[in-house]
Amino acid sequence: MRVATLGHAGLYVETADQRILVDPVFAETLAEGVLRYCPARTVDLEKMPAPTVLVVTHAHFDHYHPDSLARLPHDVRVVVPDDAALARGLGALGFSNLTVCAPWTAVDLGKTRIVATPSGHSEPEMGVVVADDVATFWHMADAEVTRAEGARVLREHGPIDIVSAKYQPVVRASMGYQRTRGASFDKREVAEWLEAACAVDPGLVFPYASGLAFAGRHEWFNRYAFPLSDAEVVDILCRRLGPDRAVALRPGDAIDVRPGVRPKRVEQALSFVKAAASAPVVWEPVDVSTLAGLEERTEREQLAGRLDRLLGGPVASWFERELERADSLWHPLRERGVIWQLIVEAGGGERIERHFDLGPAPLVVGHGRHPRASSFTHVSGRALFDVLAGTVPGLVFWLAGDARSYEKTFVVQGARLVTPPVEAPEDELGDPLTYFLRHFGPEGKGVPCAPVGAQPPAREPLRPSGLEVLVRQGENRAVVAKKALLGLLAEREAERLGLSLTDTEVKETSDAFRARFGQLAPEDATRWRKEVGIGEEQYAAVMRRFTAIRMVEARCAAELDGILEDHTKIASARRGEG
Repeated sequence: MRVATLGHAGLYVETADQRILVDPVFAETLAEGVLRYCPARTVDLEKMPAPTVLVVTHAHFDHYHPDSLARLPHDVRVVVPDDAALARGLGALGFSNLTVCAPWTAVDLGKTRIVATPSGHSEPEMGVVVADDVATFWHMADAEVTRAEGARVLREHGPIDIVSAKYQPVVRASMGYQRTRGASFDKREVAEWLEAACAVDPGLVFPYASGLAFAGRHEWFNRYAFPLSDAEVVDILCRRLGPDRAVALRPGDAIDVRPGVRPKRVEQALSFVKAAASAPVVWEPVDVSTLAGLEERTEREQLAGRLDRLLGGPVASWFERELERADSLWHPLRERGVIWQLIVEAGGGERIERHFDLGPAPLVVGHGRHPRASSFTHVSGRALFDVLAGTVPGLVFWLAGDARSYEKTFVVQGARLVTPPVEAPEDELGDPLTYFLRHFGPEGKGVPCAPVGAQPPAREPLRPSGLEVLVRQGENRAVVAKKALLGLLAEREAERLGLSLTDTEVKETSDAFRARFGQLAPEDATRWRKEVGIGEEQYAAVMRRFTAIRMVEARCAAELDGILEDHTKIASARRGEG
């Protein structure tokens, strides 16, 4: 058996003796150009084998497309749900060999059997089980199904080799936005659909449909309409079922089942449908145009550096303690393996993206977009810059709409997908950064200490500024030489990476150094330099190298996290007493 996708809802199924077309649409746009195929595809009907069976699961415009059906042989056998209007429409197109199926009705076609499965939707629609002497395929289609239907499929057909799983709550999500319900969708119904797919003990599941995107003047709506990507659903299903039990398909890809062999994906297996390049649609259900950024590139660079120092130091240290406290509201996030994604709308079309992986202990701070992120916060770069500079209070984020949060958390508990509510402190956005800045400010004043007797984190989070280490007194010349070498190499690496060591960044390092040693007044700094015999240019050069260390350290934070524990263990070696 071979099951291949034509793009979005269309399928082509080859059994032992049948060639089945399911909901074929050959147009490149729908609804007069409102929707386009995404991923895009090319279709060459001259290369398509003549179908022996046509299945139309329901009458929605993206499944029942009269112009496409008119291009097929009209004497083909057509299997449809009990929908009089759909039957009349097919008859008007010239299709006369119709088989109408009530739920659980079987249609035998030589060595192939097609069984209609029900839907809880208000409109007539069906899924189908397709079986031959080699394999079984359950096509859930757009049907509203439950674990109970999945359990019945399993009882009557045994474990299913291939399942196409409904997963995208596009209508609910888009209607939620249009009815001003905000950035949310009913995760419970998605979990129920996926659990129905899991209930049949599938050999391989692929996320089905959701291969459309809004086009032209409607393109802005994409960010609100499609909460889940097929890659995210594959990850959820693999966590639920086990590795390699789910796979994403592009137009033209197929899944093959042969006797005694596990189902496997075959990329671009079809001769008449091929995938074409297209940008993915990303669910970001917030209007980021209202999140002000920074006009100057130097300010954006400063912001990135200050943010990395804050996240990698005070915020990570505080948040790690909160995650470990059993009575903390944040504690359940670790058990659920939440990955929090921060997106700073920095300005100039630039974003600063950082994430916290809350599953490991201690938490991992990383750069970029995490593919499994489930909790998101977009922040105004202008507001964050001002808050970190101390000119605006941290409460501005929730008070004035300078940050927006949303989430899509699915958790496997007790061998079942669940969608626990993501709780947040009252009157908070529910993310660690804006909470920290509101309550403790950029300096972390008033951060509660760990309770007496509490176990410290497995390691102290990195201190990106590093001044306490770089300028520690009393170390011998060999150690100072290694630090000088580190500064020299960091300066060269910063240049290689294109990191801009601006005068403002160097001044910020110098100010922190002077504050550390009580040289707040310019005359104090001048007197000290004269006492130790270092000129102003030499001092500025050292501060520049310190700045380079900080910036390179921030850029390499994820790599450092991966090797820090090994270096810590090596540093613990001591000479024996014997």
